[in-house]
Amino acid sequence: MPGDLYVDCTAKAFGRRISEPVFDRDRITLQPARAWRMSFSAAVIGHVEAAYDDDAIKNRLCVPIPAPDVTADWPRDMLADLQTGQRWASDKALRPWIADHGLTGAGFATTGGGPGPGAVQIHERLKEARPGAEANLTQLVDDHDQPQ
Repeated sequence: MPGDLYVDCTAKAFGRRISEPVFDRDRITLQPARAWRMSFSAAVIGHVEAAYDDDAIKNRLCVPIPAPDVTADWPRDMLADLQTGQRWASDKALRPWIADHGLTGAGFATTGGGPGPGAVQIHERLKEARPGAEANLTQLVDDHDQPQ
């Protein structure tokens, strides 16, 4: 339709590159803060910029996760994503915003009537499985990084 803007997000627009801090005084460098979730990452970065004053805190909450290039990048990115989720969950001010945000993909929003059926059980199972997943991913990353 005339006047519509269409953005094709199916093409690989991002290569794996050296990350830089997202927040640097008056400059913001948009990068994924959660693996493979560009829209959500941009939303979180915008929220963190508006809600926090200290660049060190902002950068601790928004650690870039580079786009994968090869299969071996997947465990490293998943480990980084788990660690980001842990940092966000431990930040008392950010945690409720994340829980209520529609782009989290977690399905645990507390607004609009609370979690849906089974959400509490799913959330508990994810919390239970997380340490084992982190340990396994750490081992995969370490094994890959060992000289052959």
